[in-house]
Amino acid sequence: MAPKFFDVRYLPIFSVVFVLSLWVWLVTRHLPVAAVAVFIALALVSVAAGDVFIRHTVGMSDRFDSFSTRFLLGFFIANIALYIVSFVSPFGLALDSLFVSLAVFAAWAASKKTGFRSLFGVRCVPESVFVLLALVAVTFWCRDILNPAEVGWEFTTIKAWQDIFYHARVISNFASAHGLGAVSDLQMAGAQAHPYHYASYIVPAVLANVTSVSSLEVFAGFQVPFGLLLTVLASFSLLSSLFGKLPGIAAGLTLAYAPDAMQQGFGNYFLSYHWLQQVSPAMLYGTALAALAWLFMFEGCRSGKFSLVATGYVAAFFTLLFKAQIFVAVSFLIWIYPALFMAGLKTRVRVGCFAAMTFLYLAVVAVSQGFANVPTLRLDGSGLAWYKGALLYSQSPGFLKDQFDLIFYYITVQMDGAWLITAIALAPMLFVGTFGIFGLLYPAFLMHLKKHFRPYIVLFPVLIAINYLVMSEGLALDAKNLGTPEELLHRPFVWAYFVACSWSGAALYHAMFDDRFPVYKHAERIAAAIICVAVSIPIYFGYRIQTMPIWPGGGFDDHAKIPTCLFKTALFIRGKSTPKSVVQDSLNDPKSVLAGLSEQQGFAMDLSGFRAPDGLKDRLHELRMFKDMDRYEGVVEFARRNSMDWYVLHPGDKVNWPEPINRRLAFQCGGYRTYYFGVKPTS
Repeated sequence: MAPKFFDVRYLPIFSVVFVLSLWVWLVTRHLPVAAVAVFIALALVSVAAGDVFIRHTVGMSDRFDSFSTRFLLGFFIANIALYIVSFVSPFGLALDSLFVSLAVFAAWAASKKTGFRSLFGVRCVPESVFVLLALVAVTFWCRDILNPAEVGWEFTTIKAWQDIFYHARVISNFASAHGLGAVSDLQMAGAQAHPYHYASYIVPAVLANVTSVSSLEVFAGFQVPFGLLLTVLASFSLLSSLFGKLPGIAAGLTLAYAPDAMQQGFGNYFLSYHWLQQVSPAMLYGTALAALAWLFMFEGCRSGKFSLVATGYVAAFFTLLFKAQIFVAVSFLIWIYPALFMAGLKTRVRVGCFAAMTFLYLAVVAVSQGFANVPTLRLDGSGLAWYKGALLYSQSPGFLKDQFDLIFYYITVQMDGAWLITAIALAPMLFVGTFGIFGLLYPAFLMHLKKHFRPYIVLFPVLIAINYLVMSEGLALDAKNLGTPEELLHRPFVWAYFVACSWSGAALYHAMFDDRFPVYKHAERIAAAIICVAVSIPIYFGYRIQTMPIWPGGGFDDHAKIPTCLFKTALFIRGKSTPKSVVQDSLNDPKSVLAGLSEQQGFAMDLSGFRAPDGLKDRLHELRMFKDMDRYEGVVEFARRNSMDWYVLHPGDKVNWPEPINRRLAFQCGGYRTYYFGVKPTS
């Protein structure tokens, strides 16, 4: 008889640690012991923190009694706590994370203790299989990014979206920080960092801090796949609390294995859920946390407990730290939801609360527009024409594109592009392009669900879809240059898809089997066959998922390629530098390649004006003058006065420096010349 330690109910926690370690090994081809220790601590702390929180909010509720819910809740609690502590602590992330971990275990020890079996195991044995299948799906979806860099003789292929260098630099920036409040803006050394949704980078930064794994490898081997795992667990946690454990498993596996609307053949690459979640992984963390916010909101509406409603509000607010666009997508609906559906309220109270809460929400939005770091939030429909063009451009050639082109050509020519007509015509394109078959599948089960569940559950996907369409067609483009102008119109589609896909999977299972196992003959064999077929979906669609073949030019239609000598130059600087070194790219590092790979602070970077700190234009002007200096003393003095340790001159880029400056040449490769101006020796 096998020892109880190897009980199948412990499979989730062991499989999570094992697969997290596997992802790092696939990226780096080695596995630091410190990385395994981080993953073990992450799993234990997350489950313990989740257990303590659940016991003090909902008690021993069956709706919350699962490994996935404890793990998910605990991860976000520990992550947010570490993020806040790191802003004020001068000790660095390694000690900060140790402090948070000890605090979690102290809180668990002080509460009603839970045995090892009930804390780290699962009562619903199928959840063990679910977690394992979720890890398999995530691994195949990430097949490209788990091999992020293929070094060739002339070019190095980066098998990830080009923003990977920016993400890597954020991770390394936090990994070397002692008090995140003192972190410099990535674009300019010495400038205070802008408020931004950075919380999803903190745990990856811990991994980079305590291991030899580079920040680019941490991003590819941990931040992206782990975020995908969190969304699948969130789908199960939310839907199992509403429909039951087995429909919840169906919901999570539908999200994990089903092709999105673009992959189903509806052909709009810009509305591909699996693409956007991987190229903008903070969306993953925001989506998972939003699901937790709704988990508590639904429980509060069902039970009539205001404390749970308040918990949902707090969780929704914290999505700001992970992805602001997700916060905007969920904030209004979750704010007014109790007025619509909370148990025990009279009609007069509902109407009054709805009016007051709507007014307060609009007032807060109006006040927020006075802050420079808050994007444009104006529901005037002015962004529709631009966004319509972007969607049409991203639609793959075929029958649907021909029909949409014909419709909008007629509207533009014959009706002067009237806003209302354009919005009505665009709504089906958005609906089909976002939801695909799930937009049809869920309505097919509305009558069944209406018989078994309360309106706050049945109508939720409908309200989410309406909210999404209003945002996409009604919001203005961002005029503050805090990101790409369409972000608030476009990014919320992942949350809408998450809901439609999860609810469809749960509704389908519930309609067929309720919350019971199938009793068909050979049900196990049929389930095994379905799983085998399902696994082929992420294997097939995960290939080249981090490209945008419909956008030719700019490297979007293929994996990014950088000169191998630039890659080697960055690694040279990384190996010779301290965490406080400053590097400058002669072309101002427009894609963060040098800063991301070298893991050094850029003196000045030109990222097309997005979230540019004050004084960046002046510094870029000074750098142009720096190139024209013709005296050795002047060049060295400028570099040292500005604490600029490294300067990388690209092939073909001209400087007017005198010949003696070559004494500062530390490394050269294929025309790339790396100058060292620091005081300390380079070796």
